[in-house]
Amino acid sequence: MCAETAYLIELTAAFLRDEPVTLRPDMDYRKLCGIAKAHNLIAVVYAVCNKAPNTEVIPEDCRLALSEHFFSSVFLYEHQKQGVERVYRVLSDAGIPHVFFKGAILKELYPVPECRLMGDIDLLINPANRQAAKKALMSSGFACTAQNGPVYDYRKGDVLLEVHTALISDDPRCETAFANAMDQAQFEGCCGKLEDNYHFAYLIAHLAHHFRFYGAGIKLILDLAVMLQRCRIDGTDLVRKSRFGTIRQDCAHRVLSLVRRGYALCG
Repeated sequence: MCAETAYLIELTAAFLRDEPVTLRPDMDYRKLCGIAKAHNLIAVVYAVCNKAPNTEVIPEDCRLALSEHFFSSVFLYEHQKQGVERVYRVLSDAGIPHVFFKGAILKELYPVPECRLMGDIDLLINPANRQAAKKALMSSGFACTAQNGPVYDYRKGDVLLEVHTALISDDPRCETAFANAMDQAQFEGCCGKLEDNYHFAYLIAHLAHHFRFYGAGIKLILDLAVMLQRCRIDGTDLVRKSRFGTIRQDCAHRVLSLVRRGYALCG
């Protein structure tokens, strides 16, 4: 791990704890900004650096780039928030139960929600409602751009939507473990929210999947840290019971240890 990547983790920890930092003068901030952008954390870096007493250690072009990326993330946040509200209204008016998960929920737990970037909006529906949801969304102006088994992709302008009929679909064991996800949600009307411990367990499984196939960015670790900080997550119970089958006890323990050690959290 290079010094700039390690420092990026330090800055995300400061962001999570809302702690002021004095910026290190020995960092390559151009390199740091490039790494932060690759991890979708550049808005987080701006939020921390902007409050530092010695921002002059960052080259002027980097300071400008950080500012531009942050205000772009603010615009994107508002745009996606309106997208979530639009989808909520469309599906609720059609009487279709649905559950937003991942970024659409996690971003509101962040100290600065606008800093939690997401490429698309993820939501879960029952398989029996797939065609009804498609009809309702297309009637409201969304175009169905891809049909990949249990995941249908939709787009309306710059708003990207992934409608899932399963939380995990490319691992038979995980698919079975999370098959009753809709039953784990608490509903108000047609919109539900996953129980926090269940959502947290899914995020660990999702992280393990990324480690296995694609590699995992720091943002996925930060998401878990945010949930440990803001939600009532019983990490000990999760490891002891290994309650979701495919999350082996050693895997859950290692992930939780990584998050706790990196962000000085308990849970």
